[in-house]
Amino acid sequence: MISLRGISFVIVATLLFVYSAPAVTWQIIDYPGADGTSVSGTNLNLDVVGAYGLGGTTHAFLLKGGVFTTIDVPGADLTSATSINDAGDIAGVYFVTAEGRLHGFLLQGGSYTTIDYPGAIFTLVYGLNNLGDISGYYVDVAAVYHGFTLVGGVFTSIDVPNAMMTELTGINDNGDLSGAAYLADNLAHGFVRTHGHLQHIAVPGATETFATGINNRKQVVGYATFQNGKQSGFLFSNGQYIRLSRPGATINPFDITDNGDISGSYIDAQQIDHGFLRIH
Repeated sequence: MISLRGISFVIVATLLFVYSAPAVTWQIIDYPGADGTSVSGTNLNLDVVGAYGLGGTTHAFLLKGGVFTTIDVPGADLTSATSINDAGDIAGVYFVTAEGRLHGFLLQGGSYTTIDYPGAIFTLVYGLNNLGDISGYYVDVAAVYHGFTLVGGVFTSIDVPNAMMTELTGINDNGDLSGAAYLADNLAHGFVRTHGHLQHIAVPGATETFATGINNRKQVVGYATFQNGKQSGFLFSNGQYIRLSRPGATINPFDITDNGDISGSYIDAQQIDHGFLRIH
């Protein structure tokens, strides 16, 4: 399966990493009969999108009202849904083997629209807000990653200053962006971009931080890796980093709603992928 699912900073967050969190409910999401399931997005209705592996290929899915629906872009050999807004529009990525290319897509009102950044080798769509604005990243002919937004039909390329590569993942209704930038150290540094202003998102003690999702309250979710090889999910809220974890699992949060509900994936002790919805 494809995991879909990622500097000069003006503000650097150096706050404590809090290891406790309020009581929440975890809903485990497994597509029936699948080899593995990943979840990348949810909305205020708690509709969930993601991907599942079956028979060596990958299909996107929507989970709505307890019912799974498979989503396959026509002509695609692989499809993964990465985001869903409150209207039920779905964004994602698909792959065509004959082309050897990844494309972004938007599914709206039952119709698919392909999203390709002009001149790009690959285009990956990760974020979709309630205004229909899209965020993601593209790969150019030199194999360099650049972030981009698609707002009102207009593409804008976004590169974090001094970064070797930039990945954009989340976008909220205010146009705030979350993502990761790779510096000269070749490590991922999380960030939030608000009206052109960059804020460093760095989990204390981590070697790399990936900021994957942002809501309208500017709460950020993501995951971090450490020197000992361990990985942990996090929520950055009200100036604090809150660790997100499940016993025996590696958590990868991808999205957060305005209610604080978090969706993502984890790998269990048997190395099987599962989706989750953490209801606040």
